Amino acid sequence: MTNRRLFTVILLAQSGCVAVGLMFHQLYVSSGVAQAQADEARAGLMRQVGLLGAELEQQSLSSLRQGGHGWERVLARWRAAANPTDRLYLLDEQGQVLIAADKPATHSSPDGLGHALTWIQASADWGRFDEPIRGVLKDATGDREVAFAQGLASHDGYLLLTRLAGDEKVSPALLRGTLWAASGITLLWTVGLLAVTLFMLMSYRERGDSITRAHPDVEALKQAQTLVRTQETVIFGLAKLSDSRDPDTGRHLERIAQFSSMLAAGLRQRPEFRDRVTPAFVQLIGISSALHDIGKVGVEDSILRKPGTLTFEERARMQLHTQIGADCLREIERRLGSTNFLQMAREIVSAHHEWWDGQGYPLGLAGEQIPLSARIVAVADVYDALNSKRAYKEALPHEQCVAAIAEAAGTQFDPRVVEVFLQIEDRFRQRAEQFHTPEEEDQHVSTI
Repeated sequence: MTNRRLFTVILLAQSGCVAVGLMFHQLYVSSGVAQAQADEARAGLMRQVGLLGAELEQQSLSSLRQGGHGWERVLARWRAAANPTDRLYLLDEQGQVLIAADKPATHSSPDGLGHALTWIQASADWGRFDEPIRGVLKDATGDREVAFAQGLASHDGYLLLTRLAGDEKVSPALLRGTLWAASGITLLWTVGLLAVTLFMLMSYRERGDSITRAHPDVEALKQAQTLVRTQETVIFGLAKLSDSRDPDTGRHLERIAQFSSMLAAGLRQRPEFRDRVTPAFVQLIGISSALHDIGKVGVEDSILRKPGTLTFEERARMQLHTQIGADCLREIERRLGSTNFLQMAREIVSAHHEWWDGQGYPLGLAGEQIPLSARIVAVADVYDALNSKRAYKEALPHEQCVAAIAEAAGTQFDPRVVEVFLQIEDRFRQRAEQFHTPEEEDQHVSTI
């Protein structure tokens, strides 16, 4: 994807996120502002009824009768600040209406005098003049009103101020102004952050492209390393798949890879092997040796998992695993093309049970006819088989394993590979102790 297309995609995605975010932001702000305005309006009603109540406390009862100068003074003060839907009541101690006032032509006439108002809910009971009463009323028309009653202890009554529910909410003009201001600040902040993020992302990509153009060999090396890691992972995955058929505990493959690499590195120190055992050879044998028993996927469980000694027919069937594995890898090479690691893996799979004296299988190869990689893996495989616990035997001590391999030099094994093994056998012991756990019961079937 080009930088321009990437920039467009990122910009569109960010714009969509900003639009959705602003939508939810407006909903949140509008609901919050409306609630805050409603709370402020109700708090204003409470303050107003408290001030009016304090003034009424100073008036005599006779001056409060409807039409009296005390009541008119309170009405004048109230009407100067009242909302058109506000109502003012003077109630007795039982909450019944004594005097009522509203704004003519803006609301229906109040409930009749001498009747108790219909409260939907109230915060306290009547008769407690020391505590304001808050709640919701239902008037004669069925509308709901927010109500606040202030106790008048000196007159054994209450002053009640109401407002039509909904009128205490914020005005649309005020809400729009608040929304535009809040949204504008949020938009500027969000766009600024996204712009900085986009700039940093594009700069990083451009810098990476520049490095790639300036150093194509570095990019090629990275791709090659990635390919090698992928090959190693696929190889080990295939080996694990075949090994799952065999009742091995699972670390046999790691040990064979380590032992084979150690032997190959030791052979490289000998002049007669230096040309053939290159650093690449040492690395490849550590990878390819993991596939040495891949052909066992074609052997029946009744033979593969048999704990006792195999019959002649069963042993012949078991020995076919070398041919099955070689055929499998040969088919992979036919489809994908031959590579160094596939070629070496096929050599190991088909010949790691051949003997130096020609008594092995499947082809009875002898001496130098046996590929060097297979001769190396043969020693590593037998050492691990002897040193590991089986269902039918205990693991042999390291010294006995070394003695058995030394005795088979020149018959089963290439004597030069055995010489290298004897030189580094202590490293084999250390690595075997590192890989084996006390509870491990290796069930890998030996075909020595």
